[in-house]
Amino acid sequence: MKMKLIFSVFCFFGLLNIGFGQHLMVESNGSALYFFHTVSPKENWYSISRMYGINVKELVAANQTNLEMGLAITQKIKIPLTKTNLIQTAKVIEKEPIVPLHHLITVKEGLFRISQTFNKVPVERIKEWNKLTSDDVKIGNEIIIGFIKINKDSVAVLPVNAKIITPDTVTKKTTTVNPSIKKPAQGVEPIKPTIKTDKPVIKPAETTVIPTMPGTEGAFLALF
Repeated sequence: MKMKLIFSVFCFFGLLNIGFGQHLMVESNGSALYFFHTVSPKENWYSISRMYGINVKELVAANQTNLEMGLAITQKIKIPLTKTNLIQTAKVIEKEPIVPLHHLITVKEGLFRISQTFNKVPVERIKEWNKLTSDDVKIGNEIIIGFIKINKDSVAVLPVNAKIITPDTVTKKTTTVNPSIKKPAQGVEPIKPTIKTDKPVIKPAETTVIPTMPGTEGAFLALF
């Protein structure tokens, strides 16, 4: 009984390691883009199709099977990326929650080649999503190449530990107030700043007054 319990716990944490702690890694097969989903308990073709916003028939066709074939726990199935669930526009905040889609950079891959592989998404958009300040990328790094819509009712059972972006996570702009600038007290007129100028101050010319003796006011006129 003890060994059976230990085995059950081991299997449970094994499933967690398979299903969680991974990003959605996109792969390309010519013009088709997809990623793999690891089946969790109680999941079926319909629940998975609703989760990722794709038609169930399209999901089954991508995996070259049919609806009569059941799914096994830990089974990996392809999730096609189509116009209905893939977001590569400049505005990524939608009504439904979205999850970033990643690509693992390999040898001889630059941003231009990556953009061409993934629907020719503009390089500047990739740089904005990944907060890149240059075109330099490193082999082995993960890079966001788009986003996928996730059904809001499926977020709680999402089998990947990925960053989920919802409409209410949009950062609001805030006004930063300089603490060194103090507001004047109520009823007190603020002190106007002194304006400095480099222009020289010109003083008015001084007027010299020549004193005259009483009775001699017309003496100078008499000389002429």
